[in-house]
Amino acid sequence: MLLLAACPKKPPEPAVKPVEAQPPAPLLVHSFDELSVDFYPELQALEEGAPRLTELARTRDVDQWTAVRSVWGLLPVIEFLDTDRRHSALSASAGWFITTQEDGTELIEAVLVRDFEDAPAAEAPEALMIGLAESWPPPWTLCQPRNRIGVVAYDSERRVKLGLDPIEGNEGWSVDHVEFFSPSMDLEAWWDAKDYGGCDELGTVTEGLRFRPARKSKDE
Repeated sequence: MLLLAACPKKPPEPAVKPVEAQPPAPLLVHSFDELSVDFYPELQALEEGAPRLTELARTRDVDQWTAVRSVWGLLPVIEFLDTDRRHSALSASAGWFITTQEDGTELIEAVLVRDFEDAPAAEAPEALMIGLAESWPPPWTLCQPRNRIGVVAYDSERRVKLGLDPIEGNEGWSVDHVEFFSPSMDLEAWWDAKDYGGCDELGTVTEGLRFRPARKSKDE
């Protein structure tokens, strides 16, 4: 009895709180304000390569949308559509660009989000990107596809691109789509794959919120 009395009581085991599963991130958006520079970190945070389709699908709410395998231009893509908001002026959509390895593994090299409402606008592409500086900070390189109408604003370090289009019947410009790409993406090859015919640099929106035109070659 004395021996038992001398033994200190064992403290109770601390209660272990169950770890709550994180809900999947949104795959597409209905408003431009829902987007950000790092909206698809699964691609942008990689040091090399591209995420597998199965891996990316686990992090996003793919079950909420209608998925269709399609081809945009010459590029295979999984197109996600919001078919439940027919009353909206725009039906949100997104495209996951696929490359297939020899063993059949599907990789997602880029994601494009479009058909959002409240797209920002300005009188010129450079003014548009300067106006977005608070939420989409520079630097941004602006280039113009040779085979398409519009201007591209991109940053190869953050791996994000904005497609800027002229507003029909207006002299202004607005954001048509936003694209996020993996480190495996070669931009020059990507311009060709999109049938841009190359993308001629127009200049850079600097961190000082100025537009610095590209230097023209002597041949121009």
